[in-house]
Amino acid sequence: MIKSKYELSKIPFTRRGSYIRILLDKDDNILIGHLTGGDDVEKEIIKIIVNEKIKDISMLPYLLKIEYKVGELYISFSNPNILKIKTYKLPIKLEFLTKSYDYVIERNNSLIEFNCSHRNNLFLFIKIEEGEYKLINKWNGLRTEYSILSITPIRESCELAVLDFKCENPQYTIPSFDESVNKTRKEFEDFSSKFKISNNNFQITLAKYILWANTVSPRGLIKYEGYFSSKNKMTNIWSWDVLFTIIPIIEKFPDLSFDNLRIFFSIQGEDGLIPDFINDIYFHENFCKPPIIGYIFKYFLKNNLIAYEDLKEFYEPLKSWGFWWLNHRDDDKDFLIQYNHGNESGWDNSTVFKKTIPVESPDLNSYLIILFDLLSDMAQKLKRYNDYVNFKEISEKLFDKLIKLWNQNEFIVFDQKHNIVNCNSLQKYIPLILTNKLPLNIIEKIIINIQKRFITQHGLTTEAIDSPDFDPKGYWRGPIWGPTTFLLTSSLEDLSFKEFSTDIKTKFIKLVLNSYFNENFDPITGEGLCDTGFSWTSSIFLKFLEEIEKEGIYETLGKL
Repeated sequence: MIKSKYELSKIPFTRRGSYIRILLDKDDNILIGHLTGGDDVEKEIIKIIVNEKIKDISMLPYLLKIEYKVGELYISFSNPNILKIKTYKLPIKLEFLTKSYDYVIERNNSLIEFNCSHRNNLFLFIKIEEGEYKLINKWNGLRTEYSILSITPIRESCELAVLDFKCENPQYTIPSFDESVNKTRKEFEDFSSKFKISNNNFQITLAKYILWANTVSPRGLIKYEGYFSSKNKMTNIWSWDVLFTIIPIIEKFPDLSFDNLRIFFSIQGEDGLIPDFINDIYFHENFCKPPIIGYIFKYFLKNNLIAYEDLKEFYEPLKSWGFWWLNHRDDDKDFLIQYNHGNESGWDNSTVFKKTIPVESPDLNSYLIILFDLLSDMAQKLKRYNDYVNFKEISEKLFDKLIKLWNQNEFIVFDQKHNIVNCNSLQKYIPLILTNKLPLNIIEKIIINIQKRFITQHGLTTEAIDSPDFDPKGYWRGPIWGPTTFLLTSSLEDLSFKEFSTDIKTKFIKLVLNSYFNENFDPITGEGLCDTGFSWTSSIFLKFLEEIEKEGIYETLGKL
């Protein structure tokens, strides 16, 4: 059964560019959260208290409506930094969730200041635009220990704005609630209209909403608009997540797409390292993610979504990134490049890493072969002939070493001493992305193995079903993921295994239709797992839908 009901506890109400989100907790409290500071801080900073039971919740991408036994609560945005709240026949209270040295004070002319010091440079201002209000504070000499703002209707309604910036000027112009709704609706509809999908049922609209709403504006260390993995739990911008997230929007929104890459190139280390993730406060260099950017760029070029001219600014950063792997992840200098930890592969707990680290895994050489092929093409077009020759040689050496990992049945993984690591992960089959670079016998065997060992009624598993380590809820040891599904279906199509690819894509679409766009999925039951409202899940879902509609095989999905 396709989900057709919005759940505020699963998918936050937010908007493009905003750090503000609205969620419902297990006690039916409406919580205003702020998403600065990364995913390991407590996000909720204000609780909306209503002394009535919730009767119903409905959501449009630009308007949240909460009905109570008596009265209604409406929430929208004027822009990424202004949240609008309006009630009808409903008094409300705002409880400020203070900590540390926080204070809440009334400034003047219906303006309340919340200095949220425990969240690093976060100030919120509450402007009461309609309604009678009363602020009750308990000050303990160092902070506001308790603070409740009560607002009662005048002429049956209350209206207020939550401002995510310093606003000491009470004359600051704030759009009306209706103006805010109409403006945000137009922004979303402009975004949504770029997708060539004729069916716009609840789940498809929700996918577009997630992909529209999960960006954040430049702030702190984040210098460009970028995609959080979600605005639920994983509130950072991850360096490989964004590559999959921009797949369906690169042609529609090139500036937004390339800005997601510029975020990471702006913090790239002098040695070439691209950090694992970033938020407004810090970026994480303890780990990185695999150099899959070469594959993504090659995919865009092959499908005429970008031109080589678009990539000129990335030539030097890509070159540095490729050489970082050669210089810092090949301790024995044998051109079998190593992962020092599962997090560096993106497959954090894959069985490739179950026994030992570091490991030399075939997927990493495959990514680097494609990256250096891309760099050689770019060097040729830029007339950098020494680079062109050098990159060609590197790619060939990486490929020669990769082929030596083939054991007539599958690619193997080596530990640090070149002992074989016994594992049954789909990660060993990622070299299929090299498509026709591989010998035909290897291609055929990989595909046979995938068909026999990694396919369920719901799609492509990440651990072989017959593996003793297979765990349908085991993160990278069984569940279905969008990125791996995209990589292998795209490769199958390039190799003319169109029917097999379409079958996997169709299964993925149906799987996601019955979810809240989860991070990954149980391959046996189809249950959505881990985080919800996930950017790359929404992205790949929409990409597959567009492809199936373009190919005129929409009927393969049945009734949506």
